[in-house]
Amino acid sequence: MKIRTALKPLLLGAALLLCPLPAAAADAPPPVETWRYKVDIRSTHDYKSVQLGADMYTNAAPDLVNLRVQDSQGNQAPYFLYNAETETKTRALSFEGHRLERLERDGDTLIDFGFDRPENTDVYGNVLRLYTGDNGFAKQMTVLVSSDRLSWTEIGRGLIYRVDAGEKLEIDLGEPRKDEYYRLRIPANAEGVDVSSIELLYSAETSRRQSFEAVLSPRYTVEEGERESRLLVPAQALRGLRLTRLTLRTNSSFSRFVKTPLVGDVLYNLSFQDCQLTKTRLELPGRVYTGEGDFVIEIQNEDDLPIQVDGVELTYACDRVVFKAEPDKDYYLVLDSAADTAPVYDIASYAGHILNGELEPCAYSFADRRAREPEQQESGAADAWIFNIALAAASLALIALILRATLRKKDS
Repeated sequence: MKIRTALKPLLLGAALLLCPLPAAAADAPPPVETWRYKVDIRSTHDYKSVQLGADMYTNAAPDLVNLRVQDSQGNQAPYFLYNAETETKTRALSFEGHRLERLERDGDTLIDFGFDRPENTDVYGNVLRLYTGDNGFAKQMTVLVSSDRLSWTEIGRGLIYRVDAGEKLEIDLGEPRKDEYYRLRIPANAEGVDVSSIELLYSAETSRRQSFEAVLSPRYTVEEGERESRLLVPAQALRGLRLTRLTLRTNSSFSRFVKTPLVGDVLYNLSFQDCQLTKTRLELPGRVYTGEGDFVIEIQNEDDLPIQVDGVELTYACDRVVFKAEPDKDYYLVLDSAADTAPVYDIASYAGHILNGELEPCAYSFADRRAREPEQQESGAADAWIFNIALAAASLALIALILRATLRKKDS
């Protein structure tokens, strides 16, 4: 009787182990989500080009690895991404000019410069850089060229300034020039602004690919501190975007240091000596934004009153999806959360040939968002049943051994 009583807990445990245990809810994979965007096809061109917008990047996996192109029956259509990244080759030359003469004529200042021609090299350039020791000025200056210093031809003009907020000391000349003498005309120069020397620059860039950009005007909230204003853009609106430029829309007169999670610089909008000096754009590095918190734009006011910001524009680099469409078929851009590897199609090997042909630019619009149970859920449940059966069998074997040992002990 005592033996039976002692065995009751063991038998009860065995019965419990024989009962199947459900798979743990925590181990169940999350539902698979798919986002579908319908491509708006209007022409009969074979190849379609779709420029992706901010919504695609914020919903997609990093590097768009889960992007697919499908027809209405769910068949995959091969595609390639035409990247916003550019491969650029830069050639730069510079020639230093020496000052020849300064003249005052009818209130204007004329300053002439010449260039010593290096052996076997032409002097040419498309940007003129000015050097001056003066501060606190803003002048519209004109550039003229000559081969004999008798007959002069105007080739460019630009606003040149140096103020506390910043400076601009270069004039774009357009097409490269090969001239021996350069003249600067500084009009109404009662302040006596002087230019001590000039440098003629030649800068040329050649790119193998064209870059694509789009502008986003995100919603934001404003927090005012004692010495700064903070514009808070939700991270979800920017996640996955390669941000290249920030623009503040404002009519306020200001000079402020503006800081973002990526870079910071002085921006300004000033009226100075009847000239409007404006720099309200901040160049960003073009890296993919992956921040979790708000994208904070901090405007450092110091002791000045906050400026009135009417809006924020963020420029981002984007990609185009290129694929071949069959006639009379609808196509969708699909983001599938179950996909974690970008597909590789043969179409990418002759992308250059396709891009040199005719492409139909297509827009897209949101179609639907679906959720389904992951395909591996059934196999996961089956694995759980097998584990439970094996565990129960092992437990019964252990109980049998204990029972056998107990009976032997009684007999002895």
